[in-house]
Amino acid sequence: MLKRSPELAEVGAGFAMSRNAVAAFRGLGFDDDSVAALGHQTWAGGTWDLHGRPILPLPDTPVVREAVALIGVHRRRLHATLHRQAVDCGVDIVTGAAVTSVEPGEPDGAPAVVADREADLVVGADGMNSAVRAALFPASRPLYSGYSSWRAITPGTFGDDAPVLGAPCRVRHPARRRRPDVLVLVRVRGHAGAHRSG
Repeated sequence: MLKRSPELAEVGAGFAMSRNAVAAFRGLGFDDDSVAALGHQTWAGGTWDLHGRPILPLPDTPVVREAVALIGVHRRRLHATLHRQAVDCGVDIVTGAAVTSVEPGEPDGAPAVVADREADLVVGADGMNSAVRAALFPASRPLYSGYSSWRAITPGTFGDDAPVLGAPCRVRHPARRRRPDVLVLVRVRGHAGAHRSG
């Protein structure tokens, strides 16, 4: 694994893992205890327009909570968990290795070459201004999707009520019980999404 930054350090705040993300995490070999240790179970509460009117309020029932279950995760905890798993699987992690070139390989022939290293598989998980995408798909350009998100880690917890950040943007994803919360504010082309904690 090639990492552009010179060291593995804390990046970002946190986010909510949806059910499909949790399923993918389990597919990487993580058991239920590892998933539970990532953060705190929460659920989606609905969607409101920019004036605070409900577009899709979700009923607060056990069935709906399970259907829209999320796990509030601090990014540092996720990175540490993935790092341990990678090391346990024998993955070579190289820091300070900026990817500036990618030469695609052939399905039954030569391997791909990334930053002068051969690779059987190249996953371009290098962000919006991906060097991998630019090298392999130069005509493809990132387009703004309409989503904007602001995240922060607070020094305490909010209790049972999510904070109000202007109408109607209230979102709280507890990343850990009795620990600092992950505060997420998402605005989507005039709509605001909110999540409740449990």
